[in-house]
Amino acid sequence: MAPRLHPADNRQPGKTGTLRTFAGSSHRMPTIYFDILSDADRIIDDEGVELPDTCVARQMALELLGQAILDGSRRGTPGVTKVELRDQNGPFLRVSAAVVIEKL
Repeated sequence: MAPRLHPADNRQPGKTGTLRTFAGSSHRMPTIYFDILSDADRIIDDEGVELPDTCVARQMALELLGQAILDGSRRGTPGVTKVELRDQNGPFLRVSAAVVIEKL
């Protein structure tokens, strides 16, 4: 199995949120989970990270997708890699990319 990737070094396990977006709100920050899915691996995030809004979550998902593709390239693994974001209400965003290796 691939090494566990996590979108933030400052995660705080055990905290849960209540909303997907809450800019200007007094509610707790939502806990967002970043699951990495590829043809070779399935890494389910069971810790999550509290984020201020879905814009930050989207940016982190793109960065995590890039890192997952790099990790897959070291193993020579082509195919589709996805990062699915979910909160307490379920999945709400997916970013994906396809890696194609063609011999010319």
